[in-house]
Amino acid sequence: MKKLLAILMISCLLLGGMSVSAENFTWKDDIALGEIKVITIPEPEGEVDEGWVYYDQYFIFAPETSGTYRFLVSYEEDPEKPYDIYMGVAAFNYVEDGIEYVGGEYLELENGCEFEAVAGQHYELCFQYPINDGRYPEFTFYVGTADAEDIPQTGDESVILLSGLLILAAAGMVCLVAKRKEFQ
Repeated sequence: MKKLLAILMISCLLLGGMSVSAENFTWKDDIALGEIKVITIPEPEGEVDEGWVYYDQYFIFAPETSGTYRFLVSYEEDPEKPYDIYMGVAAFNYVEDGIEYVGGEYLELENGCEFEAVAGQHYELCFQYPINDGRYPEFTFYVGTADAEDIPQTGDESVILLSGLLILAAAGMVCLVAKRKEFQ
């Protein structure tokens, strides 16, 4: 009985000393003018800290020419239950200790942000999916000039891929039907 009690007490001490860490996501990546980045909100494998933003995505952008730029997002959404997202832009400089923010004026658009950029300055393009609502959608990001007309949409690549697969399947069926008599 004393051994069982001792083992139980040691187990409680060991388990009590373990910390339970929450799983919220923060990612950084570079993005260039005209580049497309696609992310899917990940599913948590552990506990989620509801007091913090669930998913942060930061894209670092450094334009080669000064001008007006747009940081845009495209995604498919259920109109009955829209996604809670946030987007923002902040200018920064690299310093010894890390980074120093030096500005962040931008105009909010329906699908992103528009901002004035200076050549060579670094910009942190922020996207947040603040709450783990049990949905893990795909988002397509794009940085372009203010006069850009073609904005990539989420799912464009999947339509082409699906069409190609259907054509291959149809060709395979034609070959099988044409050769079926040879197999009998």
